[in-house]
Amino acid sequence: LLFRDWNYLLACWELALRILEALDIPSKALTFWSDSTTAISWIQRNDKWGTFLGNRVKEILSITESSQWSYIPGKLNPAYLASRGCTPQQLLRSRWWEGPAFLKAPPESWPNCEFIADEASVNSELKEEKVLDLTVKTEVREWFEKFSSISKIIGVLCWVLRFVDNTRKKLKPSSEVLDNLEKKEVENVLWRMVQRKSFSEKNDSVKKLLVIKDDEGIIRVKTKIIERDDTLDFRFPILLPTKHHLTTCLIRQCHLMNCHAGVQIIAAKLR
Repeated sequence: LLFRDWNYLLACWELALRILEALDIPSKALTFWSDSTTAISWIQRNDKWGTFLGNRVKEILSITESSQWSYIPGKLNPAYLASRGCTPQQLLRSRWWEGPAFLKAPPESWPNCEFIADEASVNSELKEEKVLDLTVKTEVREWFEKFSSISKIIGVLCWVLRFVDNTRKKLKPSSEVLDNLEKKEVENVLWRMVQRKSFSEKNDSVKKLLVIKDDEGIIRVKTKIIERDDTLDFRFPILLPTKHHLTTCLIRQCHLMNCHAGVQIIAAKLR
């Protein structure tokens, strides 16, 4: 059976099925020829073709072997005549009726016609594989973001540090309430942690301010009232980032403790 291109291949395949059914002969007895190097390559390679072509090739190879599909030069292919047309005289003198002369010889002597396929045409039917590169950025929440009260955060960390200290020193668990010194130490730990993560030496917002580090390693802002007889926190307020969770908790707690007072009162109390 001979054909010229993919559409003819499908028609040839349908014809082959009818012949196999009508004559009750094994499918291995058929040999298919084509001068279409592209169509032959599709069958012989059996790569990951597109849906339509892939299904047809799969159907064809379910009954035949790829070795049954061979290439024949166009000048020897009788199917060339049907696709191009001819005069009655040409038809009478053509190989249309009996095919190429080599078909009359034993299959062992048939020519083995090698070919070079047009790779662009062959690969045009390859199944498109879309590569999607995803970068999943997992934002890890800090443990203190589970709490909305600064007092609660300080209390939790106090108990954790006390447990760690008791474990290291192999002391019996203490049920004593937390004292102000423990709370103050933990508070300093929190402020240092916040500043370390939020501010750096190259931070432009910090460069615009007059800042110092106190004995606890906490960054404080120099104000115009440093000579005033007042607390360190008032004269040198601690520098905190605007949108940090701990800053929000601190402001919220101060706002609630002062009965929802105005902005100026809250700002003064926070010092």
